[in-house]
Amino acid sequence: MSTCRAAGLAQLLLLVCCLRLCTGLDKTEADSAGLKYKLSTNAQIADLLVRPSDTTTVSGTSPRSSLPQLATCGCPAAEQGGKAPGSSVVTAMQNLTAATWTVEQTIFLSGQDVFHTEGMVILDDHIYISAVEVLNRSRAEGRGWLFQFDLEGGFVDKLELGEGASYHPGGIDTDGEYIYVPLAEYHAGNACGSVSTANCSLPGTSIMYRVTADLQAERLFRFPDHLGTVAVNGCGPDTQYLDVSNWGSRTIYRFSLPNGTLISAANNQQAFVDFQDCQSLPGCGLMLCSGVKNLPWQFPSASNRFVGDQAVGYVNNTVGAQFQMGGLALVDPTTGVAVTQVPVTAVLTPGGNTLTTNPVWVADSFNGTSGLHFLFAPDSNNGSVVVTRPVTA
Repeated sequence: MSTCRAAGLAQLLLLVCCLRLCTGLDKTEADSAGLKYKLSTNAQIADLLVRPSDTTTVSGTSPRSSLPQLATCGCPAAEQGGKAPGSSVVTAMQNLTAATWTVEQTIFLSGQDVFHTEGMVILDDHIYISAVEVLNRSRAEGRGWLFQFDLEGGFVDKLELGEGASYHPGGIDTDGEYIYVPLAEYHAGNACGSVSTANCSLPGTSIMYRVTADLQAERLFRFPDHLGTVAVNGCGPDTQYLDVSNWGSRTIYRFSLPNGTLISAANNQQAFVDFQDCQSLPGCGLMLCSGVKNLPWQFPSASNRFVGDQAVGYVNNTVGAQFQMGGLALVDPTTGVAVTQVPVTAVLTPGGNTLTTNPVWVADSFNGTSGLHFLFAPDSNNGSVVVTRPVTA
């Protein structure tokens, strides 16, 4: 059996085991825990998991083997939710190379510690950043935040989200009216792992919120897997879906709005980075995702780890250091296929992180400057937003 096939089988078995734990609850236990499961049998999620060769349809969507006409895809301007036209992002991504980024501006965030950043959107001339404040991870204690800043980095307001052990926010996205924020327990899947079972909810759930621009939150639904990124796909409110990936972005789920019914699930077909934040490309059937993977450094000589005195993309500079592989991908959420993948390692943030370590946002203009902009905010604590312009090949 090939390594890839074995890994895929292992992922499927793990997911089925997780669902067995969830569906093992009787109705009284589930109701008392306040859970709203959308799956009733293990077989259902196995049936939903798809691979690129599948050509089945789900709830009226197009065959999974056919990709949209990417050069002309998009929604009417009124239904783009304030996002960059999908076709523009697709064209830029298809022409990017590994080291084609120009830093136009660095916005230093002031007035609020952002702890550990997770996701970012721009809405109504404000920057919104999701972040986790870990109090005691071994006891599942922490706080989930959605911060609001102006375009100059000044702190405006904040909203605490989450319940109990479900305090870890993921990447976020917006449809132009609401911001969608997943909150999950700080571990993979729905098993407690090393976290004390006394501090885990039953059996371990994520909560999907939607939040208005003035930080009024509504809980939409719960789900028994770790929900880590979210992208609002579709044109207009009547055709929108939430495409959400789990811990490590190994599985991509599609949910209906607003009730959170699970429509499909697909194995992520790429593994060069773990997605941390995604946004949809309206009308293109794709999502743009950023991610990072810490890889062991293969060269023992210290001279190979530095350019002058500057460490190049390292978690630390000691023997055994890890290299931060950053990357962007355009992904079809119904198949898990990456249409385009671009490594991002050439530019470091003020905190020494690879740009795509966590939050990303793409806009067709920023703060009065026209043209496609990629914004990144990977630095923790006293963070910053790095505004870049792609230099296409």
